[in-house]
Amino acid sequence: MNRSCVVVAGLLAVAAGVAQAAPPAITSVRQAMPPELAQQMRQGLIPAQAPDAGFPVPRYEKLELRIELAATFQNPFDPEQVDLSAEFTAPSGKVWKIWGFYNPSSSTALWMVRFAPTETGTWRYVVKVKDHEGTAESKPAEVTVVESKRPGFVGLAANKRYLQYSNGSPFYGVGLWYNDGYERFGSGSITEENLDSLKQHGANFISFYNTPLETMATGLGRYDEDRAGRLDQLFDWCEKRDMAISWNIWFHSNFSEAVWGGGNARYSANPYRLVASADKYFSSDEAWKYTEKLYRYQVARWGYSRSLAIWFVDDEINGTEGWTRGGSQGAEAWCLK
Repeated sequence: MNRSCVVVAGLLAVAAGVAQAAPPAITSVRQAMPPELAQQMRQGLIPAQAPDAGFPVPRYEKLELRIELAATFQNPFDPEQVDLSAEFTAPSGKVWKIWGFYNPSSSTALWMVRFAPTETGTWRYVVKVKDHEGTAESKPAEVTVVESKRPGFVGLAANKRYLQYSNGSPFYGVGLWYNDGYERFGSGSITEENLDSLKQHGANFISFYNTPLETMATGLGRYDEDRAGRLDQLFDWCEKRDMAISWNIWFHSNFSEAVWGGGNARYSANPYRLVASADKYFSSDEAWKYTEKLYRYQVARWGYSRSLAIWFVDDEINGTEGWTRGGSQGAEAWCLK
């Protein structure tokens, strides 16, 4: 029985008081072919491999698991209703718990886990799912991680004075800010040609803000998959070119009703206005509940990426009512959370 049937049948049964819904089940876990391996196959450099085979993954590259499951829920984006995760055990014994996510923009799987392994050798993993009816987990599996040419993630040096990659080499950012919202897949001012040109001129990072994933159409707690698919595209492009990203999660205009005026004030189109006025957003417990789930989704879907160098929380936060009228201390506390 497919997932949709399980969900509908389970909800109807509970509503009618006839029977309880079945506990969740994981029916399939497949590893996606790493991008570099797929390119080598297309170029005929290595023989074709079966789509269900396990593939070696280069260190710091994306390991993507595509998962089929049955569960009972109304909102697949809400981890309080259906909570997907995977536990990866490194060769050193360190255990990583990685959140999964719902991805209806994919034609290959509705559920995914993305992870970038940081050690070479044999990793073990198990996928887990939880809903209100119970828990389930997959059979344990293994994946081999091989060395790669990638320097790793951008982070702070031990002396907190400069940025460096995981392998200790320095990172000095030279790049460009794209002032664009990227509302549709395949559109926006960032293109592969532009990125190639920047790379040729010595740039190694870009900064941009995305149009919010929650809209008045999706409602709070549900995410526009056209916009999410556009972000997938941008991260893939930057990974291929070893370019870093400074991701501006919120732009001030999305939390402004009048501070910047005109078309720059967009809180009227922000679904968070349904639970808090603009001046109360940063101090609203209800707004934070949805914000925290949004951040979890963003971490689950894009946090794997070695291109993600900087989480830029709110651009020009002083251009919002939450700062000018609600109080800067509350806005700063929100940033710290």
